[in-house]
Amino acid sequence: PSTCKSLRDAVTSAALRKTREAAGWTEWAVVAGRYTDGTDSFIITASSAHRTAPRPDIGGQFAMRASLSSGRDEVIVMENENGSVRSRAYDPRRNRWREIPSLARDLQNIRGTAVGAAVGSSIMVLGGTSERDFHVYDSAQDTWSLQRPQLPFSCSFPHSIEVAGRLWCYTSIDHEQETFIYDPETRLWTAGPRLPFELHDGQGGVHWHTNAFEVHGKFCIMAYFNTHPNTVKYLAFVWNPIREMWDKAPFPTPPVVGFQCSQIDGYLIVYGNYPSKQAPGLHGPYAYRLFVLSPGSAEWIEWRLPGGARTPQVNPNAFRIAAVRIG
Repeated sequence: PSTCKSLRDAVTSAALRKTREAAGWTEWAVVAGRYTDGTDSFIITASSAHRTAPRPDIGGQFAMRASLSSGRDEVIVMENENGSVRSRAYDPRRNRWREIPSLARDLQNIRGTAVGAAVGSSIMVLGGTSERDFHVYDSAQDTWSLQRPQLPFSCSFPHSIEVAGRLWCYTSIDHEQETFIYDPETRLWTAGPRLPFELHDGQGGVHWHTNAFEVHGKFCIMAYFNTHPNTVKYLAFVWNPIREMWDKAPFPTPPVVGFQCSQIDGYLIVYGNYPSKQAPGLHGPYAYRLFVLSPGSAEWIEWRLPGGARTPQVNPNAFRIAAVRIG
């Protein structure tokens, strides 16, 4: 027991942590929360999964990584309740949750008209009070503000992701092949590149099969595309800003359609239940699985999900994931 205690104290010491970080050894994990259970969250690594401290009773309609506290990684979960956006932040190093001020603006149903995103130390809510409103949480001031100019597109089921410090928005229903880019420094929106092919209409205009990563500082999108008449394939493309062209992604498409995706330090993470090699359809009675692609690798490695998550009975909306550094 004394040897184990000494070893435990050594490997958890601040001095060893600093030494490891200086040598480039920074550990990370996937934080996953059950949307259907507002208190149930997990930290998942390649070798294990365990519960976090109980999450405050908040459903994670959106989950994202942000650096709100002293530049350290946190996971932000958000939901709409009774016309306000509630947010909670999870610190994986301390295993603690904390509250972020609510955005109370008589919002419409956030599921249909708004989306949550994070860029650096800011949280952004696109849509809500109207189709084009855009609210930003400033962690330094601990306040929300309405940004101008308004969104240049109607915010209806859009996706969004941070790429090289800017916010990319894509696949809003009325702008299926368009992208829009927001620069926090200039506070300006610009039109991004059109998608390489027409998206497959997966389910009444809602592109459940579409998601994106940041790959080497570039925007990378994965989806079922209509590449030719009567030909639909699940593919990944990266926007090359120098050539101003879409390049085929430098990695194989994952084994499952990326219902939820994340990225950290070159590692790509996908969570889904629909086999990407199959023709598109409804989610189907497939097990939900989590895969990770390491930098430079061509093989997606499966990570084990917490008990029960791989059964076909679990709702695909049950998990929201975000990769986070844990030290």
